[in-house]
Amino acid sequence: MSIKSVALFFLLFCFSAGAAYAQGGGPGTNGSSYYLKTIQDSVGYLAGWSFSEQVKREGPVKPVLNYRILIAGAEDALKYLDAKLTLGQVDQIVESVRQKLEEIYEKQDSTVDIPKVIYGTPTNNLPDRIKARNDSVSYAIGYNFGYSIRSNNRSLNPVAVSVGLSDCLNGNTSQLTDDDILALQIRMQQERLAEKEGKEQSFLKQRAMLDENANRPEVKKLPSGIQYEVLEEGKGNVADEKASVSIHIVAYKWDEASPYYNSRTTDQPLIYNLSETSDEWVTILTQMPVGAIWKLWIPPDAVSDPDMAAKAIPETLIMEVEMISINGKE
Repeated sequence: MSIKSVALFFLLFCFSAGAAYAQGGGPGTNGSSYYLKTIQDSVGYLAGWSFSEQVKREGPVKPVLNYRILIAGAEDALKYLDAKLTLGQVDQIVESVRQKLEEIYEKQDSTVDIPKVIYGTPTNNLPDRIKARNDSVSYAIGYNFGYSIRSNNRSLNPVAVSVGLSDCLNGNTSQLTDDDILALQIRMQQERLAEKEGKEQSFLKQRAMLDENANRPEVKKLPSGIQYEVLEEGKGNVADEKASVSIHIVAYKWDEASPYYNSRTTDQPLIYNLSETSDEWVTILTQMPVGAIWKLWIPPDAVSDPDMAAKAIPETLIMEVEMISINGKE
């Protein structure tokens, strides 16, 4: 087996096990039932099957891993069962494999038994008897894969993923034919395109709404792109950049009439240390006297860190912010 082959597999299970299947479409079943009828079930089954094919390619003649323990690791992660290794131990095993791989690269010794050095000697141990290094690595690979799938897309049926994984590793016939897989891939591609088009249309609508709103004389715009309207002037003190402030927030999605967050319902203001918050919030909160109420329109690109913008604010938000107090002073 080549060093490149092992390296590709290691990168696969450590970093991208669930990425290819993180997007599915339509309603699925994510409970204990397993029905190969929905697209999510089919995507889950294909995820497990495809990953197992990668595993089997590492040992085309003789397995280099303990498949039973690998499957057990995946099922423990997918179904939130009691893990036989802690997540910290899994991380340590992954790191040890990475280090051994680096050592092999540095030595460039083509005579070494690469799978044995990296994974250890395969055993016939059962999942309840994880003793050898290969047992631990097998479990870690399975657990890491299951954890990745579960974290990336909770709508996938974990049972479908597990069945796909075990069917392939146990040599069973796939429950998806080649035609099924082709139809599934076409369907997923269509849904990705539809989702992309929907996002583009939503972006245009949000932009039109913001442009129209910006033309209102009572609305002002900050350099960040955030728009605001002063609903109540406020007559109290104004915070400086080192202050701690208490505020109420009522937050809406741009196209919904009901708030998705309202601190007034619990009468528990939010406390912000301005030295620890974003530049955008500092700019706003250091201009609001105690008693002031501002209405904000916050587009996604208003976040100063572009890598965080889409995650933190995936769409335009509308907020009412009330300055309650500064360091406990009215």
